[in-house]
Amino acid sequence: MTAKDQFAAHVGLDWADKKHDVCVQFKNGDRIFHVIEHTPEALDIWLNELHQRGAPQKTENKAR
Repeated sequence: MTAKDQFAAHVGLDWADKKHDVCVQFKNGDRIFHVIEHTPEALDIWLNELHQRGAPQKTENKAR
């Protein structure tokens, strides 16, 4: 098992005094980018949204 397979997502966070730039890469390779204000409320909202979203699932189109 590689480190990539151990987590549902990896988060890159550029922490600054006014805003935070974030990249989330999910296990399936999908990425999302965010800019978060430097407030506890904004960070809490973003973390809750990330938790609710979970890792996206790629769908397979299988012929029957």
